[in-house]
Amino acid sequence: MTCWSEAAALLAPDRRELVESTARRVACEAQAYTGDWVDFSPFISSGLTLGEQTAAMVFIRDNLPQALPSPLQEAWDVERLTRAVRYLQCAQVSDQGVTLGQVLDRSLDESFEPRMSPDGKNVAFIRLINGDHKLWRIEELPTRLYVMPIGSSAPPLEVADYVGRFPDWSPDGQYVVFARTANWPLDDQLVLGTISRRQVCGADGLLLQEFHDVYDLAGVVFQRDFKVRCTADGRIIFVTMDVHLPATVGDMPEELLMFAIHPQRSPTVTRLISRNSEEKVPAYAYAFELSPDGRFASLPGESGIVDILDLSRGYTARVMQPFNVPKEILMTPAWKSGDELCCLGPPEAGSTRRTVKLLKIDFPMATVTQVLSTNWPTSMARGLLEPWTTPEDGVPTTQESQ
Repeated sequence: MTCWSEAAALLAPDRRELVESTARRVACEAQAYTGDWVDFSPFISSGLTLGEQTAAMVFIRDNLPQALPSPLQEAWDVERLTRAVRYLQCAQVSDQGVTLGQVLDRSLDESFEPRMSPDGKNVAFIRLINGDHKLWRIEELPTRLYVMPIGSSAPPLEVADYVGRFPDWSPDGQYVVFARTANWPLDDQLVLGTISRRQVCGADGLLLQEFHDVYDLAGVVFQRDFKVRCTADGRIIFVTMDVHLPATVGDMPEELLMFAIHPQRSPTVTRLISRNSEEKVPAYAYAFELSPDGRFASLPGESGIVDILDLSRGYTARVMQPFNVPKEILMTPAWKSGDELCCLGPPEAGSTRRTVKLLKIDFPMATVTQVLSTNWPTSMARGLLEPWTTPEDGVPTTQESQ
């Protein structure tokens, strides 16, 4: 996208109207502004996505050029102001490869964590928006949840703002379930939030003309990467701190625990990790993933640790010990089947390259059945299987490619 006419073609009529009205307001503010241009942040709380913000800047440049003072033209680099067009597209995966299908949406915004409804008729996803603060890092920006139909030209519909980055669908496909907060956290702030759901579809799987109100199910300590997952029996699984207020700073818990709530059966929140196992829960348990049959949950931790939680008994077992990797998560474990887990593992004997392994889970034991990364080229391995290094010419490479 290089000009306003191209941007306008990518916006739904109501969003295009909002972008234009916001652009005209910002132009007026720019004319009246007398402060330091570094502090000029007119799009805060505008409700625009990042792509829509760029479109508003392009609108001002192309239609109201007299409204742009020279310092602002330099700050926005208006002459070269462009934005990539992002596609949300279906694809069919088979043993023969990937076949691209229908393009669901063309947008100025990237769509994160697309999640298809159980009946395959709709998709939910996340986009970044401007919040109430001047944030510079992309990973800190607030999020908005959208849904849209598959096989239709209808535009995405907004569900909720300030939501956790990993929503899910209820088993019947009528509800989108997510965590949300009224106060977006900055840095490592602890803020309160809720596990919530909103009905967006009818029993026929079609999106409603008007969504029902958001219904809050449980109070939680919210974080940006909050994940919820729904099981086939209707439970909503999530990870958060077990906080009892009021509490002193020293009494605030540091570990994460896993909980469940079943909206149809009970209004109470249930702990899923036994007292015996709670002190051993890995640090990055918030990046958990449920097995397809709902029996287990993978819990990643520091330095390559992977634990498995038996959801029926509340016990954990370590299936991958720590090895020579950074503390942060390099690869989130992924389930291939109800008892097969793919995760990052240590090098094979005689090698320094880490491996991607397929584990057979026979709780509490796990057996490596296949090393999937044996023939991966260096281009796929960089930063994941091989640590990055930077030679004198400044071009990133790896120890192996040197």
